[in-house]
Amino acid sequence: MHNKQVNTSFWMVTLPFNQIFIILQLFFYAVAILGNFVKFHGLLGKIFYLPTYLVNSNLATFVGFHSFLTNKQLHVWERVRR
Repeated sequence: MHNKQVNTSFWMVTLPFNQIFIILQLFFYAVAILGNFVKFHGLLGKIFYLPTYLVNSNLATFVGFHSFLTNKQLHVWERVRR
């Protein structure tokens, strides 16, 4: 049996295919962050909308789930008497 050290460092990705996808993912997150600060109209606005929407939705889900798990939910809705 050979002992082989596996290098799983983020920056040591050797395959060009993997490097391309890391760059694309970082670009996607950069577009999402930029979309939060700059509001564009037209085609550019449509391009920025999808990454911003997806990242913000996932972030809101994570924050809501964390609030649920830590029992720190804000109860804003009040029940209406009928």
